[in-house]
Amino acid sequence: MVQTKRVYDLICSYLDGIGWTYERHDDEFEVSFTVSGEDLNMPIEMYVNPEFQIIELTSTLSFLVKDDALGSIALAVIAVNNSMYNGWFTLDDRGGEIEFKMANCFCESVVGKELIRYMISVSCDMIDKYNDKFFCLSKGVITLEQFFNKK
Repeated sequence: MVQTKRVYDLICSYLDGIGWTYERHDDEFEVSFTVSGEDLNMPIEMYVNPEFQIIELTSTLSFLVKDDALGSIALAVIAVNNSMYNGWFTLDDRGGEIEFKMANCFCESVVGKELIRYMISVSCDMIDKYNDKFFCLSKGVITLEQFFNKK
């Protein structure tokens, strides 16, 4: 539990150091904050899991996918995930929610602020790169073929 608290305090210290506003949930070892992207805001939660000794980052995209778009969104999520080395998108086919997730283990490790910066920056880059494309695909503004060809 000491290592969990140390990692949680490190996350808070990093966010304090860059001057970001965030909510602390000390009893759950969780922080939440919002990052402004190029087009959509990115709500982010970081949770330090004491049982598995991992840092979990989750960001739920700000829109829901309707049933008629689930198939094309699922194919897009699979293709995007196959192109990423760290992090992944998930699609809840019952509620239409898309999330981005990333996790890093800290068991028997020395964790520095560089890891926290990396997790946040890579997550924000990936979310910002794909959230508008997922949104446009889910609304029928672009086709699946255009999703794959859009840069």
